[in-house]
Amino acid sequence: MWLIDWYGRIWHIFFGCLGVVIGTVVTGTATNLSTFIGGRFLLSFFATLTTTAAPLYLVEMSPASARATIAGTFNTFYYVGSILATSSVYGCHKYLADQGDLDWRIPIWLQAVCAGLVLLVIKFFPESPRYLILIDKYEEARRIITKYHANGDPNHPLVDLE
Repeated sequence: MWLIDWYGRIWHIFFGCLGVVIGTVVTGTATNLSTFIGGRFLLSFFATLTTTAAPLYLVEMSPASARATIAGTFNTFYYVGSILATSSVYGCHKYLADQGDLDWRIPIWLQAVCAGLVLLVIKFFPESPRYLILIDKYEEARRIITKYHANGDPNHPLVDLE
């Protein structure tokens, strides 16, 4: 997606998570069907932004020897999240069905938890070296590669290779 190369992986993830939180608020406070559908659209759109940038960021920040494992783990956790989401819907419906609309509103609000956590910490993470090279910040990219891929050794051959 061209947006990821336009303003970077970190900002893409940040705005995606911010949109998920906003979409959750709109959906969770909806009092009519059109607001609910609009909130679901926002939530889905911004979740897609996040899930396009996050695997790129993880793979680009990972040492070459761990990239496949990290990418596979990221993809596997989609299903872990689906199981947790389905369990929350089932549990809320089973135990809160007689409590008004809490049985469907609580699972909606839970969607903001992970996105909110990422939103709080993502700006403390370094930008991807691949993106930094794309925008001609070679020295900053070299520092990140040295720190995360070569254990701080600026003379390691991997630094020059990458």
